[in-house]
Amino acid sequence: MLVTRDGYQHLLVEDTGRSLQLAASGVSILEPVRLTSSVLWSPEELKQRLNALECLNSLCWTGRLQSGFFPTEPRSSRLRRVLHALDGFIAGVSHREIGLALFGRARVEQDWADPGDHLRDSVRRAVRRGRSLMNGGYKRLLL
Repeated sequence: MLVTRDGYQHLLVEDTGRSLQLAASGVSILEPVRLTSSVLWSPEELKQRLNALECLNSLCWTGRLQSGFFPTEPRSSRLRRVLHALDGFIAGVSHREIGLALFGRARVEQDWADPGDHLRDSVRRAVRRGRSLMNGGYKRLLL
């Protein structure tokens, strides 16, 4: 997809849920172009920019956006569990049924009645966190 705005042409490449955006000025990126870039970046930018260049190089050689250039968000498994719990809560499902969906039958049968209530507390926290995200808390994730 090519979008032109603010004197820049933006090319967005998407492949299996991953994307890479390039911005160019001064030439048509639909024609063969030469990539020029600053070579001195701040320490905060260095890893990200080198990763983007490696990703672009890999894309040119393989035609794919390789998964190695897109590390998994460390919080993704927890957020996935929270969203599943929220879906169950909204659907009116009991906490035990949410626990079954999140942790499986064997774990729920083994730990649901545990006196420490660790598994139940985990479900409660997931539901509470999901409701918090739904009520505007998701904005903190974007900052």
